[in-house]
Amino acid sequence: EIAKRFGAPEDIVTNQGATSGIFANTTSASTGNSGSISIGVFQKQGDNLVIDPSKFTKKVTLTDGAKVSVASQGQGNGGNLIIRTDALTLSDRSQLLAETQVGNQEQTPSNITLKIKDLLRLDKESQISAQSLSNANGGNIDIDADSGFIVAFPSQPNGSDIIAKAQKGQGGKINIFTKGLFGIQQRQAIPGNRTNDLDVSSESGL
Repeated sequence: EIAKRFGAPEDIVTNQGATSGIFANTTSASTGNSGSISIGVFQKQGDNLVIDPSKFTKKVTLTDGAKVSVASQGQGNGGNLIIRTDALTLSDRSQLLAETQVGNQEQTPSNITLKIKDLLRLDKESQISAQSLSNANGGNIDIDADSGFIVAFPSQPNGSDIIAKAQKGQGGKINIFTKGLFGIQQRQAIPGNRTNDLDVSSESGL
């Protein structure tokens, strides 16, 4: 609707800059649930707008530290982040976040679902994270690029990571379906390790 109103291309979403972002977060003092964010091509269903499961928005790009976040920083449940696009690019410390900051095991963690038709590109210390702190369990990350590819380019000092780890609770799950996974491996995402990592660990849980 915004794209139509201002004459921008309807099938391209670009998010740029350290202060740029899309947020559905809660504060540390909150008891309510965080919101959810969906990015894709929508269709009207009754009085609601829902993502059209047969269509993809052409391109979603985050650069220069931009973020899309559904983090729960209080006691409520986390929200969900859903993106359905031909191509998703995260570059220059950009992040997709669905984190639980202060919580317990009864909380429903935040989750990330990505449906990628052609390419998911990670570059220059970017991150996809559904991790949790305190006693909360890590969230889940589902990446369906069944007909496309996932490519993580070398970057220093931290690399680009996909994380569903926990502090005291159980680590989350990362499910990936793709024709090709390049430049990233399963291991702990340790700051300064200069590698691109898939991390579902927990500091003291399973």
